[in-house]
Amino acid sequence: MIHAYECWPVQRRDWARVVYAATPGKAKHKRLLELRDGWDDIEYTGMRCKRLAGFASNETDEDFARVAEYRGIPFARLGMFVEVSGKRGIIVGHNSSSNLDVLFENGSVLNCHPWSRVKYFDEDGDVIKEFPDL
Repeated sequence: MIHAYECWPVQRRDWARVVYAATPGKAKHKRLLELRDGWDDIEYTGMRCKRLAGFASNETDEDFARVAEYRGIPFARLGMFVEVSGKRGIIVGHNSSSNLDVLFENGSVLNCHPWSRVKYFDEDGDVIKEFPDL
């Protein structure tokens, strides 16, 4: 299950950011990796995390991995950042048509074909695969 968490370093509440992950620990870890680019002395134990109401996905990593393999995108993961038709979002699951369920920044979750105008990003923000159009 994927949830939305707000995570920040204890010393800097103003650096809070929403992170999507299966657990608070995974959310803290993702945010810590982002922060360590410029602040390498922060520790995992110095991170705080609060679950936000309003979003949850019952998707399991195993279910999603099976669909990703079937659709020819074995690199795709729950919680991966994508850009669909120029709009940034995060993969939160799949649907009955084996398409991606993507949560966009405006809060909407849409059914997106995995090969139609989609860019897939790694944890560093680099494009790892791009499908310009069907």
